[in-house]
Amino acid sequence: MREKFIRRELTNFVREFVMNLHVVTPRLGWKACLTIALLSMMTIADCWLTPAAVAQTYSFRTVQVPGAASTQVFRSNNFGEMAGNFGTTEISVDTSFLLAKGVFTPIVLLSGSTFSSFTFAQGINNRAQVIGLYTDSDGFAHGFLWSRNGKYIVINVPGAFSSEPASINDAGVVAGYYDDGNRFHGFLAQCGPVSCGNFTTVDFPGAVGSIALGINDAGQIVGAYSLSDPYVQHARHGFLRDTNQSFATVDFPGAIETLAWGLNNSADIAGPYLDNNNAFHGFTRIGGVYATLDFPGAAETEPTGINDHQQVVGSYSFVSSHLTLDFYGFVATPTGNKLRSGNSGPARFWMRH
Repeated sequence: MREKFIRRELTNFVREFVMNLHVVTPRLGWKACLTIALLSMMTIADCWLTPAAVAQTYSFRTVQVPGAASTQVFRSNNFGEMAGNFGTTEISVDTSFLLAKGVFTPIVLLSGSTFSSFTFAQGINNRAQVIGLYTDSDGFAHGFLWSRNGKYIVINVPGAFSSEPASINDAGVVAGYYDDGNRFHGFLAQCGPVSCGNFTTVDFPGAVGSIALGINDAGQIVGAYSLSDPYVQHARHGFLRDTNQSFATVDFPGAIETLAWGLNNSADIAGPYLDNNNAFHGFTRIGGVYATLDFPGAAETEPTGINDHQQVVGSYSFVSSHLTLDFYGFVATPTGNKLRSGNSGPARFWMRH
């Protein structure tokens, strides 16, 4: 029974829910051996957003793991360090990475002699702690919190069939979602050096399924919920939970579906929305004002993070088919931002000194 739910969760949710980023069932036993490489980044274009929405322009850059067939960037912290995932074929994205100072470091988890065959990073904080999910050699899903020294701890919501952390703030508070065997619930947990505890459930009032996707240092939370789908793969709405635990819906105007994914300390939000043609577009909500943010020329754009400099990260594709993994990571930096990176050479962004 447990394996049934885990398999369903991995094949259906990670493939279909994670913003239709097309992650297929992980190939158990596949071992990543990618040599740490320098990031090659190319300025693609500057893109004006709809003037009626907000007078802000962005400079877009592609982030691609060298030699990878597909790359997804999920978060960037205030130093420009990124967490994401890549695949060496166009049918799977099964290895996570930390990108810091222009260097990709693959995230490979070991537990005794058991090799973790699949990792999926979803968050990073300013301490470069990366959180996400992994599967063990038996195909069971667990959450992880990984540090740059290679050490990690496991995050399992007590009694859950699966636990999937999605975001972590600088105080070590993790937001994510878990499967109780019937539906998804959002959760919060406090993580320390060796373990995580104080688990609490975060459910949008009246929803049949809820997931928490982002958390800032004040404890505000963003995520998604559905009034009809317990696993939040269809009929989705975004939400913001404030520090007083009140909930508000976050829906892009006119969208069929909205996912509130990224959240910074100014309560700016970024995420994807689904249009009438079933294509994903990116959006920001800055100062309460919604605006579309699409990678120039892309068929689909799916933001997943926004840092305190209003720099947005995510993935884009030149095809709208949901059957392949033709995805590239991107960084969108507000033009005129004095902290923006250079136009060529290794990634510089906002490095620690």
